[in-house]
Amino acid sequence: MEEVKLSSGSDDTLERSMDQSIALNKITLQLLKDRAEDCKRLWVALVISILVNLAIVGFFLIRESQWEYETTTAETTTTEITQEVEGEGAEIHNIAGNQYNDNATHNDGGDN
Repeated sequence: MEEVKLSSGSDDTLERSMDQSIALNKITLQLLKDRAEDCKRLWVALVISILVNLAIVGFFLIRESQWEYETTTAETTTTEITQEVEGEGAEIHNIAGNQYNDNATHNDGGDN
């Protein structure tokens, strides 16, 4: 078996690789901290938004409850109109404009 000897250049490469790995880890940790702070800010903004919306709804509910509503009742009157017809040739004219003799039967669109 041959023995592999590491030259001084290999130790230098290994040290640079470790330095780069540590630097990348520091960057990653800083990005994670920044992301956590962003999430906290979003939660705070969401809670504030919900509280403002609840305040607006509460304001409108209080404002609308102060109105006084009057109840009105409608009175309905019925009038009965009676027409008296005398004689055989008498005619009755109703609102729709139909004419009836006192002994006639009225059929709309039907067979006579």
